[in-house]
Amino acid sequence: MAQAMAASEQSSGVGDQRTLSEPAQSAMSSQPPPNPRPPQSQPPPPSHAPSTISEGAISQITSMGFTREEAVEELTRTGGNVQLALTALLARSISL
Repeated sequence: MAQAMAASEQSSGVGDQRTLSEPAQSAMSSQPPPNPRPPQSQPPPPSHAPSTISEGAISQITSMGFTREEAVEELTRTGGNVQLALTALLARSISL
């Protein structure tokens, strides 16, 4: 009876590890490797950024206690948007 089971396993490929692993290997090798995500980078500055920041915008920010350099830097980063510049400066000044 053991001979009959062994003969049955051999003819059906049940005991043959090559039969089981070759299709799995070929299926795995035919799939392309996953694409890694590109590294995150800073978004480009707004294209609508003014070439010069208005003195009125700078004075609005400096009147709230920020330096001229801080005001110019944030206004440049935000494309001259005073509200966004103030929000960024205020958020940076909060300490927990």
